Amino acid sequence: MQHSLIRLFFAVLLAWGAFASSAFSQAVPQNIASLEQVALQNHPAIQAHRQRLEALSGKYLQEGLGPNPTLEYFGEEMGNGSAGKHGMAVSQEIVTRGKLTRQQEVVSHEILAEEEALKRVLWKVQTDVRIATYNYIAAERRQAMLEAILKINQNIYETAKIMSSRGEATKLDVLNMEIELQKTESEYVSSQNDSEAAWYALACVVGDAQMARVSLSDPLECEPIVRSREEFDTLLQTTSPEITQARMLVATAQKRLDLEYSRNSSNVTLTGGIFYNTADDVVQGNVGVSLPLRIRDRNQGNIASARSEVLAAQRELERITLDIQNRLAETYRQYASAASNANRYRQRILPQARQALELTQKSYEAGEVTYLALLDAQRTYAEVYLAYIEHLRAYGTQKTILEGKLLTGSLEDSLDGR
Repeated sequence: MQHSLIRLFFAVLLAWGAFASSAFSQAVPQNIASLEQVALQNHPAIQAHRQRLEALSGKYLQEGLGPNPTLEYFGEEMGNGSAGKHGMAVSQEIVTRGKLTRQQEVVSHEILAEEEALKRVLWKVQTDVRIATYNYIAAERRQAMLEAILKINQNIYETAKIMSSRGEATKLDVLNMEIELQKTESEYVSSQNDSEAAWYALACVVGDAQMARVSLSDPLECEPIVRSREEFDTLLQTTSPEITQARMLVATAQKRLDLEYSRNSSNVTLTGGIFYNTADDVVQGNVGVSLPLRIRDRNQGNIASARSEVLAAQRELERITLDIQNRLAETYRQYASAASNANRYRQRILPQARQALELTQKSYEAGEVTYLALLDAQRTYAEVYLAYIEHLRAYGTQKTILEGKLLTGSLEDSLDGR
């Protein structure tokens, strides 16, 4: 029976070795790139912003259209046996100071800002898909590890009961093994729930909550490499859609201020008409020009409002720039720490835990330790391995956030969210 236990623990080692080296490197149906393509087609936030761009295109067209002419019929001096005068008149409002062009300039800058908003959402979707994939793969790895340990512990527990019935193990040994088995079963059930939740979260960010569960290629297993903070800072300052969009909103506010200044100038209305005077049997005409006098309303309220909007947009640009710097500092800290921890576990801690398990097995075979010591070594190795996977997941997550312009939360923003 003791040799049976030794063979079981040796199977644990083989299972761990095979799991760590090949279980997640086989050919699989999908990878991150394919999921990103599905998300680009399905994600509601992307579709919403594309429709917003279509709406702004229509708004741009409308803002460039001048007022329609007005056609008027009139009759005068009718009654007391007289047919009076009958005529038609046409009036046309003439827009001055290039207001129509200025209106279109405002909308064109709104379009540029919305294009940056779309880029921002595209980056968010890409980042969210990758983070969700890392979370799912890590959850799958944890579940697979705990499933292997659970099967081993179940066999050990059954063997321990047989040994106890033959007087080769004590009831305390059986009780301790049962406790270990119950702990492993509890952890395994939790890992199943975690894996299911991680897949559902991935399906949601892809844009298809009913997406069938499939195997994914493993992006976790890598040697973490740390890029400098300055490199990410430069990348953000030059390519961040948040900053570019904020700049476009400043420009939009300035164009709106220019428009409000132009609206201080009155439009001119021209009128021309022709009528028939039945009393004199003659055809006559009239012309007219009307111009509002800017005595009280000189658009000063709208101008003051637009001026404040410019200042507010400038302050918002400053806020966004500082916020990006703040988020960069914290994200980079987590990124560097996760890379350091993952490398330490890969290079030292995980090999040492494996070596300790092997030495414990040899000591058990030599009768120097009990099988409970072997169980402790097993649990230590499992904890170290799962911690290593968690550090890889954290590294992949923070690296993705940094490369994704610090943009996440594609399902959290509303259409007007900034």
